[in-house]
Amino acid sequence: YKLRPRAPLDETRKRRLIEECKLNGIALGHRTLATSYRGANTTFTGIDVAVSVEDGADLRAIFTFEQIPSLDFFLPDGRRRCLRNARKILNVQCGRWTMPEFIDRIEKESRDFGSLCRVETNGAQDVLRQWLVNRDASISLEGHTTGEANKHHRQHGVAGVMIELENLAWIIPCDDRGECPEAVEQWIAELLDYRPDRHPGDVLIGSWLARAQARSVLGDGAIPYDLASVAERFR
Repeated sequence: YKLRPRAPLDETRKRRLIEECKLNGIALGHRTLATSYRGANTTFTGIDVAVSVEDGADLRAIFTFEQIPSLDFFLPDGRRRCLRNARKILNVQCGRWTMPEFIDRIEKESRDFGSLCRVETNGAQDVLRQWLVNRDASISLEGHTTGEANKHHRQHGVAGVMIELENLAWIIPCDDRGECPEAVEQWIAELLDYRPDRHPGDVLIGSWLARAQARSVLGDGAIPYDLASVAERFR
């Protein structure tokens, strides 16, 4: 009774794009999730809050990526890929944690990755932001009120994550067989399941919030894309 139908053609296309983004990870040796980051690039974290932690409730999710201005490399099959403003997935967490555990995880994520964080603050969910700021005023954390207008915006909403997937600009960690860490597999499942008429998955929302934070800092000019593939389309 809980089966959710998908459009086969849409899912096939998404799977192809996901596999291409996995090739980014394989080519760059990005096999597993990171435990910390101390590089020069900016990192962003999106935090999706679930109100209930009962069985079957929504997941609480933390999603962190590194924004890489420029990359030029070759895929395993010899194709050249030139990425601009790529998004390298550094860490993904999801679970039905208690609120104190959730707070600890967010604080640790911010410290370990030096990331700029954005958290959903609809209604009572703003208590989480207030709690975090009261515990540590130095944490870089912005609130984000979600609604139909911004969540379903073609470019800035959840659909914008799909645009960047189509631009092949996500660097997905996986092994040589294309198998990803469990939390990343959850994100991929939610990408495949996404439709504008449904509530997006919680990990997907986390990636959208991280993306919204990147946009608020870097502006609209930092749209990721694969320059080599774009050029190929116009030859």
